[in-house]
Amino acid sequence: PISGYLAAGIGISYSAHYLGIDHESLDMLRLPISDFAMALALFVLGGQFKPRPNAKTKNELPGTMIRASLAESLLTFVIVGALCTVALHDLKGGLLLGVLAVAVAPATTLEVLHEYGAKGPATRTLKMLTALSNVWAIFAFELAMLLLFTLSGASEIGISGPLWDAIGSVLYGLVAGHLLILFQERLGAGNYVVPLLVVIFLTVGFCELTDVPHMLAFLVTGAVVANRSSFFSHITEAMDGYAQPAFVLFFVLSGSHLQFSELAENWLVVGLYVLGRVIGKIMGTNIGFHGLKSKPSLGSDINPPIGLGLLCQAGAAIALAGYVARYDVDLSERLLAIVLGSVV
Repeated sequence: PISGYLAAGIGISYSAHYLGIDHESLDMLRLPISDFAMALALFVLGGQFKPRPNAKTKNELPGTMIRASLAESLLTFVIVGALCTVALHDLKGGLLLGVLAVAVAPATTLEVLHEYGAKGPATRTLKMLTALSNVWAIFAFELAMLLLFTLSGASEIGISGPLWDAIGSVLYGLVAGHLLILFQERLGAGNYVVPLLVVIFLTVGFCELTDVPHMLAFLVTGAVVANRSSFFSHITEAMDGYAQPAFVLFFVLSGSHLQFSELAENWLVVGLYVLGRVIGKIMGTNIGFHGLKSKPSLGSDINPPIGLGLLCQAGAAIALAGYVARYDVDLSERLLAIVLGSVV
């Protein structure tokens, strides 16, 4: 179904003129729906950050997952950053593409797992790795902004800009998580829908007003609710009624954003970006979990190639690339073209 939703979006984009649909209207509709779908997905992934005393495999231990996630993120960053720097002849663009390659699409990953009814240790590990990859990507992105733009004098925005992005996101997430628990306690067990929707809209609104990225905020919100209340599982179960339509719209509108012309214009960089990302994700997770000697196997319950589950990329990377426009509009457009080409 996901491929069908994306194909429908591509069809709408290319036939928009005949259907009387304005591309600008699609862009205006895409942003709030993308924000909402990503907020739901990141909230669910944030809830993975909780102790698992009954972990069934060594791979589910927190220390093992953090080590594996750091290994795959670092290897992906190094490979993609090096390849794209050479292809672009631009250190700034290459390093930022290396950072963007670390991010994993939260909504797409969750929807694929939901589509196949995937459950078990590998699925739980994959959700945790997806959440961790986005945490590293967000912090690395803010650090890259600080080093490449602020310290180089290419931007008039001071050090406080990137620092506030990271710290503000965490603070908003902490407040939103406790606010959601408070609302849920007041409403009781009868309604697990309204409190989450209210908190999502309030958080996105405050983030927009104060110019703070909201992706990390919703990861923190999910972690707070999962660790400080018993509501998390009830809230996520109640999400099915409205999360599915939101994800469908998200994929259709994401498909309408994909342009094959961008793939043709940047084919070399796009190809290297995808190749480096595939190698980094698959090799990095295997090295992080099992070391250099072990080879992953598709039929293995002990050592599956779980890096294959980290290849989805769309919303998170596109959002981060869009934030670059606050510092360098031309670079942001180039990064978006490459990332969108890689999504194709």
